[in-house]
Amino acid sequence: MATLEARYRVQDRDAFMDAFAAFRPVRMELGVTACRVLGADQDPADVVVMFELPSCDAARTYATDPRRQEALKKAGVTDCTDVVLEELRSATI
Repeated sequence: MATLEARYRVQDRDAFMDAFAAFRPVRMELGVTACRVLGADQDPADVVVMFELPSCDAARTYATDPRRQEALKKAGVTDCTDVVLEELRSATI
């Protein structure tokens, strides 16, 4: 299992969320099994999404898909930083 951590700078958080919802079919097609959208409470332009994918290769494929890049532009994303994380161990607290 892998996680793609995507940190976005957005012009409008609501517009981003609308575009994010509309992109769901492509996320599913590209193998995203779950995701979590987080927003900084002190900075509405700072959004982080944690995408769960079956492998690091799948995460890299999703991150570089041209449809995603175009959707990010349309969603008003001004900056995007992606980090692919490999699960090393799963544990409960």
